[in-house]
Amino acid sequence: MGAFVVSAAVSWAVGWGMLRRIRLPRRELSARPLAGPLIRFSAPVAGMVLTGTLLLWVDTLLLGAFRSPTEVAAYGIVVRLVAAAAGVLVTVIQIFGPFVTQLVTRGDLSRLRDVLHTTTRWTFLLSAPLLVLLMLVGPGLLGLFRRPLGSARVGLVVLAAAFLADALTGPVGHVLTMSGRSGLNLANNAAAVAGNVALNLVLIPRFGILGAAVSWAVAIVGVNVVRMVQVWRLYGITPFGPGLWKPAVAAGAAAIAGLGLKEVLAVRGVGPGPILGLVAVFFLAVYGGIIVFLGIEQDDRVLVRTLVGRRASVQRPVPVAAGVEA
Repeated sequence: MGAFVVSAAVSWAVGWGMLRRIRLPRRELSARPLAGPLIRFSAPVAGMVLTGTLLLWVDTLLLGAFRSPTEVAAYGIVVRLVAAAAGVLVTVIQIFGPFVTQLVTRGDLSRLRDVLHTTTRWTFLLSAPLLVLLMLVGPGLLGLFRRPLGSARVGLVVLAAAFLADALTGPVGHVLTMSGRSGLNLANNAAAVAGNVALNLVLIPRFGILGAAVSWAVAIVGVNVVRMVQVWRLYGITPFGPGLWKPAVAAGAAAIAGLGLKEVLAVRGVGPGPILGLVAVFFLAVYGGIIVFLGIEQDDRVLVRTLVGRRASVQRPVPVAAGVEA
Protein backbone atom coordinates (compact mmCIF):
# COMPACT_ATOMS: atom_id res chain seq x y z
CA MET A 1 0.00 0.00 0.00
CA GLY A 2 2.86 2.33 0.80
CA ALA A 3 4.52 1.65 -2.55
CA PHE A 4 1.24 2.36 -4.37
CA VAL A 5 0.77 5.69 -2.57
CA VAL A 6 4.36 6.76 -3.26
CA SER A 7 4.12 5.84 -6.96
CA ALA A 8 0.85 7.77 -7.29
CA ALA A 9 2.38 10.83 -5.63
CA VAL A 10 5.47 10.71 -7.83
CA SER A 11 3.42 10.35 -11.02
CA TRP A 12 1.24 13.29 -9.96
CA ALA A 13 4.34 15.43 -9.33
CA VAL A 14 5.84 14.52 -12.70
CA GLY A 15 2.56 15.23 -14.48
CA TRP A 16 2.22 18.61 -12.76
CA GLY A 17 5.76 19.51 -13.75
CA MET A 18 5.09 18.57 -17.39
CA LEU A 19 1.90 20.64 -17.36
CA ARG A 20 3.80 23.67 -16.11
CA ARG A 21 6.39 23.26 -18.85
CA ILE A 22 3.74 23.34 -21.56
CA ARG A 23 3.00 27.00 -20.69
CA LEU A 24 -0.54 27.02 -22.00
CA PRO A 25 -1.55 30.48 -23.24
CA ARG A 26 -3.88 32.47 -21.04
CA ARG A 27 -7.05 33.63 -22.71
CA GLU A 28 -9.98 35.72 -21.71
CA LEU A 29 -12.93 33.85 -20.26
CA SER A 30 -15.45 32.95 -22.93
CA ALA A 31 -19.03 34.06 -22.57
CA ARG A 32 -20.07 30.66 -23.86
CA PRO A 33 -20.92 28.27 -20.98
CA LEU A 34 -18.57 25.31 -20.76
CA ALA A 35 -19.68 23.53 -17.57
CA GLY A 36 -22.76 21.90 -19.10
CA PRO A 37 -21.09 20.31 -22.15
CA LEU A 38 -18.09 19.34 -20.03
CA ILE A 39 -20.22 17.51 -17.48
CA ARG A 40 -22.39 15.85 -20.12
CA PHE A 41 -19.29 14.38 -21.73
CA SER A 42 -17.09 13.69 -18.70
CA ALA A 43 -19.68 12.26 -16.29
CA PRO A 44 -20.23 9.14 -18.44
CA VAL A 45 -16.46 8.89 -18.93
CA ALA A 46 -16.04 8.89 -15.14
CA GLY A 47 -18.64 6.14 -14.98
CA MET A 48 -16.72 4.21 -17.62
CA VAL A 49 -13.58 4.39 -15.50
CA LEU A 50 -15.47 3.14 -12.44
CA THR A 51 -17.15 0.28 -14.32
CA GLY A 52 -13.82 -0.59 -15.94
CA THR A 53 -12.25 -0.82 -12.49
CA LEU A 54 -15.12 -3.01 -11.32
CA LEU A 55 -14.65 -5.26 -14.34
CA LEU A 56 -10.98 -5.60 -13.40
CA TRP A 57 -11.54 -6.47 -9.75
CA VAL A 58 -15.03 -7.90 -9.25
CA ASP A 59 -14.03 -11.45 -10.19
CA THR A 60 -11.15 -11.35 -7.69
CA LEU A 61 -13.49 -10.10 -4.94
CA LEU A 62 -16.10 -12.76 -5.68
CA LEU A 63 -13.41 -15.42 -5.85
CA GLY A 64 -12.39 -14.38 -2.34
CA ALA A 65 -16.00 -14.71 -1.18
CA PHE A 66 -16.36 -18.30 -2.41
CA ARG A 67 -12.88 -19.82 -2.49
CA SER A 68 -9.70 -19.95 -0.42
CA PRO A 69 -7.16 -17.12 -0.07
CA THR A 70 -4.65 -19.36 -1.88
CA GLU A 71 -6.79 -19.32 -5.02
CA VAL A 72 -7.25 -15.56 -4.74
CA ALA A 73 -3.48 -15.09 -4.57
CA ALA A 74 -2.91 -17.35 -7.57
CA TYR A 75 -5.57 -15.55 -9.59
CA GLY A 76 -4.03 -12.22 -8.64
CA ILE A 77 -0.76 -13.34 -10.24
CA VAL A 78 -2.63 -14.35 -13.41
CA VAL A 79 -4.45 -11.00 -13.64
CA ARG A 80 -1.27 -8.99 -13.24
CA LEU A 81 0.64 -11.00 -15.83
CA VAL A 82 -2.13 -10.58 -18.39
CA ALA A 83 -2.63 -6.90 -17.59
CA ALA A 84 1.09 -6.23 -18.01
CA ALA A 85 1.16 -8.00 -21.38
CA ALA A 86 -1.90 -6.07 -22.57
CA GLY A 87 -0.67 -2.69 -21.30
CA VAL A 88 0.40 -1.63 -24.78
CA LEU A 89 -3.28 -1.37 -25.75
CA VAL A 90 -3.79 1.65 -23.54
CA THR A 91 -0.66 3.36 -24.86
CA VAL A 92 -1.56 3.10 -28.54
CA ILE A 93 -5.28 3.78 -28.13
CA GLN A 94 -4.65 7.08 -26.35
CA ILE A 95 -2.98 8.37 -29.53
CA PHE A 96 -6.10 7.58 -31.49
CA GLY A 97 -8.72 9.62 -29.62
CA PRO A 98 -8.05 13.19 -30.85
CA PHE A 99 -8.18 12.09 -34.49
CA VAL A 100 -11.61 10.53 -33.97
CA THR A 101 -13.05 13.82 -32.76
CA GLN A 102 -11.67 15.77 -35.71
CA LEU A 103 -12.69 13.27 -38.37
CA VAL A 104 -16.20 12.68 -37.00
CA THR A 105 -16.75 16.45 -36.79
CA ARG A 106 -15.76 16.76 -40.44
CA GLY A 107 -17.77 13.75 -41.47
CA ASP A 108 -14.66 12.24 -43.05
CA LEU A 109 -15.58 8.59 -42.49
CA SER A 110 -13.13 7.33 -45.10
CA ARG A 111 -10.14 8.68 -43.19
CA LEU A 112 -11.69 7.60 -39.89
CA ARG A 113 -11.75 4.04 -41.25
CA ASP A 114 -8.11 4.30 -42.35
CA VAL A 115 -6.98 5.63 -38.97
CA LEU A 116 -8.97 2.93 -37.16
CA HIS A 117 -7.35 0.25 -39.34
CA THR A 118 -3.86 1.62 -38.64
CA THR A 119 -4.42 1.87 -34.89
CA THR A 120 -5.89 -1.64 -34.73
CA ARG A 121 -2.89 -3.00 -36.60
CA TRP A 122 -0.55 -1.25 -34.18
CA THR A 123 -2.32 -2.59 -31.08
CA PHE A 124 -2.34 -6.10 -32.50
CA LEU A 125 1.22 -5.84 -33.81
CA LEU A 126 2.56 -4.95 -30.36
CA SER A 127 0.16 -6.95 -28.17
CA ALA A 128 -0.04 -10.22 -30.10
CA PRO A 129 3.54 -11.40 -29.47
CA LEU A 130 3.32 -10.65 -25.75
CA LEU A 131 -0.07 -12.31 -25.26
CA VAL A 132 0.68 -15.35 -27.45
CA LEU A 133 4.03 -15.76 -25.70
CA LEU A 134 2.21 -15.60 -22.36
CA MET A 135 -0.12 -18.36 -23.55
CA LEU A 136 2.94 -20.37 -24.58
CA VAL A 137 5.19 -19.98 -21.54
CA GLY A 138 2.76 -18.58 -18.98
CA PRO A 139 1.96 -21.90 -17.31
CA GLY A 140 5.68 -22.51 -16.77
CA LEU A 141 6.13 -18.93 -15.58
CA LEU A 142 3.47 -19.44 -12.93
CA GLY A 143 5.36 -22.50 -11.71
CA LEU A 144 8.28 -20.27 -10.72
CA PHE A 145 6.15 -18.75 -7.94
CA ARG A 146 6.20 -22.11 -6.14
CA ARG A 147 2.64 -21.86 -4.87
CA PRO A 148 -0.39 -24.15 -5.27
CA LEU A 149 -1.90 -22.77 -8.47
CA GLY A 150 -4.68 -25.23 -9.24
CA SER A 151 -6.42 -24.19 -12.45
CA ALA A 152 -4.51 -20.88 -12.66
CA ARG A 153 -2.48 -22.13 -15.63
CA VAL A 154 -5.60 -22.75 -17.70
CA GLY A 155 -7.10 -19.48 -16.50
CA LEU A 156 -4.01 -17.63 -17.71
CA VAL A 157 -4.40 -19.05 -21.23
CA VAL A 158 -8.11 -18.19 -21.27
CA LEU A 159 -7.54 -14.56 -20.24
CA ALA A 160 -4.59 -14.12 -22.60
CA ALA A 161 -6.81 -15.31 -25.47
CA ALA A 162 -9.54 -12.87 -24.40
CA PHE A 163 -7.12 -9.93 -24.35
CA LEU A 164 -5.82 -11.03 -27.73
CA ALA A 165 -9.39 -10.70 -29.03
CA ASP A 166 -9.53 -7.29 -27.36
CA ALA A 167 -6.42 -6.22 -29.27
CA LEU A 168 -7.88 -7.56 -32.50
CA THR A 169 -10.98 -5.39 -32.20
CA GLY A 170 -8.87 -2.28 -31.81
CA PRO A 171 -10.02 0.97 -30.22
CA VAL A 172 -13.68 0.70 -31.26
CA GLY A 173 -14.70 1.81 -27.78
CA HIS A 174 -12.67 4.97 -28.23
CA VAL A 175 -14.56 5.70 -31.44
CA LEU A 176 -17.79 5.79 -29.44
CA THR A 177 -16.39 7.90 -26.61
CA MET A 178 -14.50 10.47 -28.67
CA SER A 179 -17.40 10.88 -31.11
CA GLY A 180 -19.57 12.15 -28.24
CA ARG A 181 -21.26 8.87 -27.33
CA SER A 182 -19.64 8.35 -23.93
CA GLY A 183 -23.06 7.53 -22.45
CA LEU A 184 -23.43 4.62 -24.87
CA ASN A 185 -20.01 3.33 -23.91
CA LEU A 186 -20.93 3.63 -20.23
CA ALA A 187 -23.98 1.47 -20.89
CA ASN A 188 -21.75 -1.09 -22.62
CA ASN A 189 -19.40 -1.23 -19.64
CA ALA A 190 -22.26 -1.47 -17.15
CA ALA A 191 -23.76 -4.39 -19.08
CA ALA A 192 -20.36 -6.10 -19.16
CA VAL A 193 -19.98 -5.72 -15.39
CA ALA A 194 -23.49 -7.08 -14.76
CA GLY A 195 -22.86 -10.05 -17.04
CA ASN A 196 -19.48 -10.70 -15.43
CA VAL A 197 -20.97 -10.68 -11.93
CA ALA A 198 -23.76 -13.06 -12.96
CA LEU A 199 -21.34 -15.49 -14.57
CA ASN A 200 -18.98 -15.29 -11.59
CA LEU A 201 -21.79 -16.16 -9.19
CA VAL A 202 -22.60 -19.23 -11.28
CA LEU A 203 -19.09 -20.43 -12.21
CA ILE A 204 -16.78 -19.51 -9.31
CA PRO A 205 -18.39 -21.75 -6.64
CA ARG A 206 -17.96 -24.75 -8.93
CA PHE A 207 -14.81 -24.03 -10.96
CA GLY A 208 -12.87 -21.50 -8.87
CA ILE A 209 -10.10 -19.70 -10.76
CA LEU A 210 -11.15 -21.13 -14.11
CA GLY A 211 -14.70 -19.91 -13.56
CA ALA A 212 -13.48 -16.39 -12.78
CA ALA A 213 -11.24 -16.36 -15.85
CA VAL A 214 -14.00 -17.61 -18.16
CA SER A 215 -16.44 -15.03 -16.77
CA TRP A 216 -14.05 -12.14 -17.39
CA ALA A 217 -13.11 -13.48 -20.82
CA VAL A 218 -16.77 -13.65 -21.87
CA ALA A 219 -17.29 -10.07 -20.65
CA ILE A 220 -14.23 -8.81 -22.57
CA VAL A 221 -15.16 -10.51 -25.83
CA GLY A 222 -18.84 -9.69 -25.48
CA VAL A 223 -18.44 -5.97 -24.87
CA ASN A 224 -16.04 -5.65 -27.80
CA VAL A 225 -18.44 -7.44 -30.15
CA VAL A 226 -21.21 -5.06 -29.07
CA ARG A 227 -18.98 -2.04 -29.63
CA MET A 228 -17.99 -3.25 -33.10
CA VAL A 229 -21.65 -3.67 -34.06
CA GLN A 230 -22.45 -0.18 -32.76
CA VAL A 231 -19.57 1.44 -34.65
CA TRP A 232 -20.63 -0.40 -37.80
CA ARG A 233 -24.22 0.78 -37.40
CA LEU A 234 -23.15 4.38 -36.75
CA TYR A 235 -20.30 4.85 -39.21
CA GLY A 236 -20.20 1.77 -41.43
CA ILE A 237 -16.61 0.89 -40.50
CA THR A 238 -14.86 -2.03 -38.80
CA PRO A 239 -11.41 -2.30 -37.19
CA PHE A 240 -10.27 -5.03 -39.60
CA GLY A 241 -7.93 -3.66 -42.25
CA PRO A 242 -5.92 -5.32 -45.04
CA GLY A 243 -2.61 -5.20 -43.13
CA LEU A 244 -3.88 -7.11 -40.08
CA TRP A 245 -3.08 -10.54 -41.50
CA LYS A 246 0.70 -10.03 -41.27
CA PRO A 247 1.01 -9.91 -37.45
CA ALA A 248 -1.60 -12.69 -37.22
CA VAL A 249 0.47 -14.98 -39.46
CA ALA A 250 3.69 -14.00 -37.68
CA ALA A 251 2.22 -14.69 -34.23
CA GLY A 252 0.83 -18.07 -35.32
CA ALA A 253 4.08 -19.20 -36.95
CA ALA A 254 6.16 -18.00 -34.00
CA ALA A 255 3.85 -19.87 -31.60
CA ILE A 256 4.32 -23.12 -33.53
CA ALA A 257 8.09 -22.63 -33.63
CA GLY A 258 8.23 -21.74 -29.94
CA LEU A 259 6.11 -24.73 -28.97
CA GLY A 260 8.40 -27.01 -30.94
CA LEU A 261 11.50 -25.62 -29.22
CA LYS A 262 9.80 -25.94 -25.85
CA GLU A 263 9.11 -29.64 -26.41
CA VAL A 264 12.66 -30.30 -27.64
CA LEU A 265 14.18 -28.60 -24.59
CA ALA A 266 11.86 -30.46 -22.22
CA VAL A 267 12.84 -33.82 -23.76
CA ARG A 268 16.50 -32.93 -23.33
CA GLY A 269 15.93 -32.28 -19.62
CA VAL A 270 16.50 -28.52 -19.64
CA GLY A 271 15.22 -26.81 -16.51
CA PRO A 272 12.02 -24.69 -16.50
CA GLY A 273 13.86 -21.39 -16.05
CA PRO A 274 16.17 -21.75 -19.07
CA ILE A 275 13.26 -23.09 -21.13
CA LEU A 276 11.27 -19.93 -20.45
CA GLY A 277 14.15 -17.66 -21.42
CA LEU A 278 15.16 -19.57 -24.55
CA VAL A 279 11.61 -19.97 -25.82
CA ALA A 280 10.83 -16.28 -25.22
CA VAL A 281 13.92 -15.09 -27.11
CA PHE A 282 13.34 -17.55 -29.95
CA PHE A 283 9.65 -16.69 -30.22
CA LEU A 284 10.25 -12.92 -30.41
CA ALA A 285 13.06 -13.41 -32.93
CA VAL A 286 10.85 -15.53 -35.19
CA TYR A 287 7.94 -13.09 -34.86
CA GLY A 288 10.09 -10.07 -35.71
CA GLY A 289 11.78 -11.89 -38.57
CA ILE A 290 8.48 -12.89 -40.16
CA ILE A 291 7.12 -9.35 -39.84
CA VAL A 292 10.18 -7.99 -41.62
CA PHE A 293 10.00 -10.74 -44.26
CA LEU A 294 6.33 -10.05 -45.00
CA GLY A 295 7.06 -6.35 -45.29
CA ILE A 296 6.53 -3.48 -42.90
CA GLU A 297 3.64 -1.19 -43.76
CA GLN A 298 4.46 2.46 -44.43
CA ASP A 299 2.41 3.56 -41.42
CA ASP A 300 4.27 1.08 -39.23
CA ARG A 301 7.56 2.82 -39.97
CA VAL A 302 6.22 5.82 -38.06
CA LEU A 303 5.57 3.58 -35.07
CA VAL A 304 9.05 2.05 -35.28
CA ARG A 305 10.70 5.48 -35.41
CA THR A 306 8.67 6.55 -32.40
CA LEU A 307 9.59 3.45 -30.39
CA VAL A 308 13.31 3.88 -31.05
CA GLY A 309 13.15 7.54 -30.08
CA ARG A 310 13.44 9.15 -33.49
CA ARG A 311 11.20 12.01 -34.52
CA ALA A 312 9.89 12.30 -38.01
CA SER A 313 10.58 15.58 -39.67
CA VAL A 314 7.86 18.15 -39.23
CA GLN A 315 8.01 18.61 -43.00
CA ARG A 316 6.73 15.06 -43.56
CA PRO A 317 3.06 14.20 -42.93
CA VAL A 318 2.34 11.47 -40.41
CA PRO A 319 0.52 8.59 -42.22
CA VAL A 320 -1.78 7.74 -39.33
CA ALA A 321 -3.12 11.27 -39.38
CA ALA A 322 -3.28 11.65 -43.13
CA GLY A 323 -5.50 14.60 -43.96
CA VAL A 324 -5.70 15.71 -40.32
CA GLU A 325 -3.91 18.86 -39.25
CA ALA A 326 -1.84 18.56 -36.11
